Amino acid sequence: MENDKKKIFNKVKHDLEQWREVLLILNGILKWDQSFFPGVIFGVITFLFIILWWLDLSTLTLIAFITMLITVLDYGYPLVSKFIFKPENWSGTQEKLYENVIQEIVDVKLCIEGSISSFFNSRSERSTFYLITVTAGSIFLAYIGSTFNNLFLLYLVVLVFAMYPGLKEKGIVKLVLDQIKAVVGPYLKKIRPDKTTTEKSD
Repeated sequence: MENDKKKIFNKVKHDLEQWREVLLILNGILKWDQSFFPGVIFGVITFLFIILWWLDLSTLTLIAFITMLITVLDYGYPLVSKFIFKPENWSGTQEKLYENVIQEIVDVKLCIEGSISSFFNSRSERSTFYLITVTAGSIFLAYIGSTFNNLFLLYLVVLVFAMYPGLKEKGIVKLVLDQIKAVVGPYLKKIRPDKTTTEKSD
């Protein structure tokens, strides 16, 4: 398992080598290295979605535009980056930070793949649970999609994902989860009987 993870790490590191400077900049912004970065993230995302709302593009046109933009960046940036970022200016500290960023990307990748695999494995192992989960989730998503504007929902999702690294880095996510556990914990203990008590009664 460790060898596989190391191979994935090396592959991702190699594939993103040309984007390493950009990744470090984005990492600093997303993790709020400066106090004004949350405002920058909120402002940029809000501005982009206002433009999308104003243009009122169809879904197919939007997908085509995003695909074209990604293709141009993927082809053009490596050519331009050679003139912007000099390889000789790359330091050991930056390399260490770059490896940390790659490790986080690999961890997220493996977590997503593991969650998807576990979800589909439950189809054969716990078919009833799978059926109930998929049905309930589909009904909930259909209700949300019919109640709220889809572009607004996408805006909220993108905003949450963009803010999450900074919230986690500053310990806000852990603080909120601890508070939720403190409130919900006593109720869960009442619902679930204590194992020792159950064993004694048997």
